[in-house]
Amino acid sequence: MKKKVSLIKLIRFWSIILLLAIATVISTIDITANYHSLSINTKKIRADYLKAQQENIRHEVGRVIDMIRYERKQCTILAQEQVKQRVYEACAIAENIYEVNKNSKSADEIKRMIVDAISPIRFPASGYYFIASLTGDNILLNNMPDMTGKKLLETQDLDGRYVVKDIIAIAKRSGEGFYKYTWMKPNQKISLAKSSFVKLFKPYNWIIGAGLYIDDVETMVKEKVMKRINDIRFGTNGYIFVGDWQGIVLAHGAQPKLIGSNMWNSKDSKGNKVNQIFIAASKQPNGGYINYWWREPGKSKARPKIAFTKGVPAWKLFVGAGVYLDDIDTDIAAMHNDLNNQTKQKVIIFIIITALVVAIIIFLIDLLSRKLNNDFNIYSSSFAKAASSDEEIDHAYIRFAELDKMARYANKMLQDKIAVKQHLLTEKEHLEVTLRSISEGVITIDSSSRVLTMNDAAAKLTGWHEQQATGKIISDIFNITNGDHKNHINEIVNKVLTTGQTVEHTNHNILISKAGIKHNIAANAAPLRDLKNNIHGIVIVFKDITARLKREEERLKANKLESIGILAGGIAHNFNNILTGIFGNIEFAKAKLPGTHQAYKFINTAHHAMERATELTKQLLTFAKGGDPLIESLKIQDVINNALEFNLSGSNVKAKLNLPDELWQIKADKGQLNQIFSNLIINAKHAMPDGGNIYIEAENCPSPGIPNLSGDFIKITVKDDGVGIPAKFIKQIFDPYFTTKQTGSGLGLATVHSIISRHNGHIAVESTPQIGTVFTIHLPSVKTSPRQEESATVSSIEHTSPMSAHILLMDDEKMILDVSSTLLESCGYQVEIATDGKDALKKYRSATANGQPFDLVIMDLTIPGGMGGKETIRKLLAFAPSAKVIASSGYSTDPVIANYKKYGFKGQLIKPFRLEVLKAEVARLLNEN
Repeated sequence: MKKKVSLIKLIRFWSIILLLAIATVISTIDITANYHSLSINTKKIRADYLKAQQENIRHEVGRVIDMIRYERKQCTILAQEQVKQRVYEACAIAENIYEVNKNSKSADEIKRMIVDAISPIRFPASGYYFIASLTGDNILLNNMPDMTGKKLLETQDLDGRYVVKDIIAIAKRSGEGFYKYTWMKPNQKISLAKSSFVKLFKPYNWIIGAGLYIDDVETMVKEKVMKRINDIRFGTNGYIFVGDWQGIVLAHGAQPKLIGSNMWNSKDSKGNKVNQIFIAASKQPNGGYINYWWREPGKSKARPKIAFTKGVPAWKLFVGAGVYLDDIDTDIAAMHNDLNNQTKQKVIIFIIITALVVAIIIFLIDLLSRKLNNDFNIYSSSFAKAASSDEEIDHAYIRFAELDKMARYANKMLQDKIAVKQHLLTEKEHLEVTLRSISEGVITIDSSSRVLTMNDAAAKLTGWHEQQATGKIISDIFNITNGDHKNHINEIVNKVLTTGQTVEHTNHNILISKAGIKHNIAANAAPLRDLKNNIHGIVIVFKDITARLKREEERLKANKLESIGILAGGIAHNFNNILTGIFGNIEFAKAKLPGTHQAYKFINTAHHAMERATELTKQLLTFAKGGDPLIESLKIQDVINNALEFNLSGSNVKAKLNLPDELWQIKADKGQLNQIFSNLIINAKHAMPDGGNIYIEAENCPSPGIPNLSGDFIKITVKDDGVGIPAKFIKQIFDPYFTTKQTGSGLGLATVHSIISRHNGHIAVESTPQIGTVFTIHLPSVKTSPRQEESATVSSIEHTSPMSAHILLMDDEKMILDVSSTLLESCGYQVEIATDGKDALKKYRSATANGQPFDLVIMDLTIPGGMGGKETIRKLLAFAPSAKVIASSGYSTDPVIANYKKYGFKGQLIKPFRLEVLKAEVARLLNEN
């Protein structure tokens, strides 16, 4: 029999060993931690140093580029200030000559004196004066002396601007002003951007002007900036260098002698063409960092360096700054030396302390062991009695309180064990009741994958009763697939048994029941453990998520349409503004030409093309997120018949209709509703190239039972005998720009879905390849006959006599202002224009104060960067409550357009509007009492 070891001696031995081990571990950990900390700190110091240097040089380069951008931006301002001052000086000269000589000399003599005085004057940056009359006659133009006395009204710059006409317009409108254009530079063969200032000299209705070429001013500014850059310093020895994209050095803070030299092929000590790398990095949008080796001026050895460069595309140059990276190595070496000395001192101290503690421990253990021997003997005999039977330990003879307490705990453990057995039986019953009542399916299996239990929800989804399933392999009753994985449950079970972790599979799982019915489920499997934490089985919890996935699919589809709606609304709004101007000019051109003119048919064709463009913007606006559609009560039969007549005319596709007379009315936007059925009919026609039938049925449908739909609806089905839609595409057909047709735009069905969603309706699709497709639509309805709303018809203005009226026209688009004001003025109205709300309010108050109030105001709702119509009308009505205001917008889904009277407007104009519509709406409001 193996000899037993004394517990006291063992405690003494292992106490010493443990103490020595602890001392060794602590000292080792401390030393290792210090060296590890130093290693980490070294890396951190290097990283922080590098990051700080990178941020520093990037910041300095950014400051210089900001300075360059600021100075360049000031070029135009500087040019304008100089040229304005020069023109004022010339006008002062002319005014002085006129005032001195007007009573003694003829007008022709005075004019010649003014021209002779101004003509020879020149100023920096190729500056000179020019003079023209308000009728376009050239009086003085130094760079084109042969044009003196000739008319320059048709003179154009390279961008097609009629320069003289524009300058005359500025002089007439404001008396003076700036004008930008491109013009031939004297003694050169190129035309460059020029900024001019003109001022009306009233005595002779002359326009006196002067201009400066922007590039001349930029050249002066660039030279000044480069000189400032050469003087910039930062840090210990930081400087800025600048070069153009051809490699020429423009500025260098450390080596000014390099300025003007070509560094295109300069290399570092590793053979890299550094300047070319600088240029490439600077052309990136945010600049770039470059690592290279370079010799510091005055030293012989190349050192590692990092630089940051960023480009200034407008001047085709780059700005850079760099720092050397090895300055930190000296500080890191000193830190290593200090740590080595500290480590030696710590080792000596640990040895001394450990020896003293070991001696003290040995003494205390010897003292304690003599006292414990008697107590252990008493407790051992008492514990032996308690272990030999189920009886509790009699602790009356136990002497020490600690051992007595242990005996009481042992007795309590015996009582707790009996209570636990009873509690487990009760809990088992409760668990069985709970499992059968919860909605999720629950199956438990043992470690060999055989079914132990399953609740009612699991039995319903799998099609197996618990009695049938118990004892079977889990894959036989719980058949799930995940993509290409068959019997995916085996992989889940193996993973849980191997890792001991819970495995969750929330998506893409399909459960195939005993009857072959498929359910989308979310499932997770967790290990079952015993008291020793060993896995003895698995619990699988799953639920049917088919309905949830369908809702998520609908929400995703709505999100896609909403995102494109933001873009579509902005494009349609701007496009409608442009179309309004184009429509107006085309109508003016048609009015000026006889129908027999050879250009008339081309203008007429352009007019029809513009109408098609208008329809395109209407399609785009169906995606826009904004106000409500223009709702009215409609007969669905009329809309469907009109769409069929227009889209099936001349085709070999026949329509089969079932549209009862007792159908309720539809509450919808007539134009958008027509788009729905036109797109569905066109798609059906394309799906049947050899001919076929379209079946359209409608019925009243109270409470359709579709999620998120409540109330009365009309149910319409559109069915065809076409090629059908493959199953893999069925979920994508309502996505914007998705199409399976070579000539399709991909907007048709997306438009349909957007319109129906905005009408609070629902659309669903079913399709079988080679058999056909069925679209089912639900739209809100009213059971009673609709109240016929008054509709204002646009009457022709050709027979309406012009009436005198004062009209204010507010719009940010110059083309719309020109076209609309021209039309209204041709009708005999007096028109003033404003470009935003502040300007409109100012002119309205001024006209009222002068006794010439405006009879009518036309306001654009959207003014980018300024006050639009919605905000302006509130302030206008506060000043003039009876003001007549028409709302104008290229965004027909704007809530103000749909409910214009609610916002205080008296009428509306939806861009692009026809000139006839504009005249009719203006006449209607002016004729009201």
